[in-house]
Amino acid sequence: RVARRADRRRKSPHRTTTTTATTTSMSGLLRRGAGALKRVARRADDAATYAKLTQPLTRHEAYSEVVAYNRSTVPIAGKFPNVFHNTFIAPDAVVAGDVEWDIGGSLLYGSVVRGDKNSVSIGCWTHVKEGCVISTVKTLDTGFPAKMTIGNYCFVGSNCTLTSCDIGHRVTIEDGVTICEGAVVEEGAVIKAGSVVPPGRLIKAQEVWSGCPAEKEGMRAEFDIKVECEKAKTYTQFIEDAHADEFLPHGTAYWQMEAILGSKA
Repeated sequence: RVARRADRRRKSPHRTTTTTATTTSMSGLLRRGAGALKRVARRADDAATYAKLTQPLTRHEAYSEVVAYNRSTVPIAGKFPNVFHNTFIAPDAVVAGDVEWDIGGSLLYGSVVRGDKNSVSIGCWTHVKEGCVISTVKTLDTGFPAKMTIGNYCFVGSNCTLTSCDIGHRVTIEDGVTICEGAVVEEGAVIKAGSVVPPGRLIKAQEVWSGCPAEKEGMRAEFDIKVECEKAKTYTQFIEDAHADEFLPHGTAYWQMEAILGSKA
């Protein structure tokens, strides 16, 4: 306001030359002073912002992000996973690429199903526990298809690694098992914890295998198809009850939020 008054006085025809020169110099000084104050304020804001960004986050701030950028299902090379709506995928688990997963299954925390080099097919009521990696290779030495297949009503224990193998229906794979590419596990078989199944190995129906490398230990004492099916469905119901608040709908609403945040930046 003072600068504008000085300009009006300078332009007034009733002012003398000395007064005009004085007011002109005052106007310039005031404008330069206002500019300097703005620069100081901007630098202070930048310094405060930098100090805030470099400070460690408190526990509340670390978990107050509005948008979660991790995705449980992601495409690879234009191939999108197709997961049935009531199959539970844990928030930090990932299903990526060419993957088909039928009704009623679950993929628990830290596990990855990756259909990048070949397709992955997982049947209904099949459960994969924590820390597992299910992947594929491009080709097999035997010439058979290198896709990864797991049948219905199967249980895959924690920290297992399965690569381009064929798992039949109602198979139980205990914790820490590694099944290499090209292996075939027929219906009702059991692989004990910590076993390593070599490439191309055939495990016949209802056999029990263990060891590293895995060898036949015997046959299952009891195998009731109805009991195995009910066990898998009961586990599905347990997962739905225990993790009901984590069954979030799949959508693209987060794109709008990202656009809003980007426009405010």
